[in-house]
Amino acid sequence: MKNDNDLHVSLAQALQDMKMEQGEEFDPSAINLAELQRRTGISRAKLRRLKSNNFKDMPHALTGRKSVKTVMTGYESVANNLLRQGVKNSSVIFERLQEVGYKGSLSGVKRYINANKTLLPPVRYAAGCCAAMKQDENAVVVVLPSDHVIADVKAFQKAVKLVAESALNDNLVTFGIVPTFPAIGYGYVKCGTEESEVFTLEKFVEKPCLEKAQEYLASGEYSWNSGMFVFKAKTFIEELKLHNPQMAELSIASFEKPRLNQILFV
Repeated sequence: MKNDNDLHVSLAQALQDMKMEQGEEFDPSAINLAELQRRTGISRAKLRRLKSNNFKDMPHALTGRKSVKTVMTGYESVANNLLRQGVKNSSVIFERLQEVGYKGSLSGVKRYINANKTLLPPVRYAAGCCAAMKQDENAVVVVLPSDHVIADVKAFQKAVKLVAESALNDNLVTFGIVPTFPAIGYGYVKCGTEESEVFTLEKFVEKPCLEKAQEYLASGEYSWNSGMFVFKAKTFIEELKLHNPQMAELSIASFEKPRLNQILFV
């Protein structure tokens, strides 16, 4: 394991934290890979390989020219999360991947982006918003990833109801998670002033390097960006039209005039 690799440092820290939390019950062979992925941002596939080798990194068996899948192996979750957040600039994604140890080329990243454009959020969100607006022009949409673990369901439901009121006032709302370690697999949000138990968003930063993540954690001013959002469907469509009119047009068309086997955006 390379000591200068932020990804591996994050993994080591996560394993140490889990060992401290679980005490004598900690068993590396029975570790929860979903939880480890949440803490590190490392793909489940790579974690399985590391787990099979007692979490020691081994070189890939393939040699010579590698396919995009092989080159990106272990970094898919980082790239996918960026795409889901709407980051599609290949140079930006390339830099973020390099920060967590990626050794492949920019062209490899470009090919990966082209093969996974369906992960970009505007099309998915806009189509859902169009469907919601068909039922209610002022419908509030809640966007929830499928892989989150909600420990306190009642508290979360209360929070959703609270921010729904803010969404009705044409605000786009995201949830922050109080960080417990300097994660490099998540984006961060910095809160501004508080308004009726909801904070304004002062700053959003993409997945940082380990040094920056440690700074954010120490400051106490940053939260992890959960990827969960609440907004009025109409507000989201209006914002999309304002900031990316072509994407808005194509997204709406994909809902109003769906066609099989047709790519509506490139």
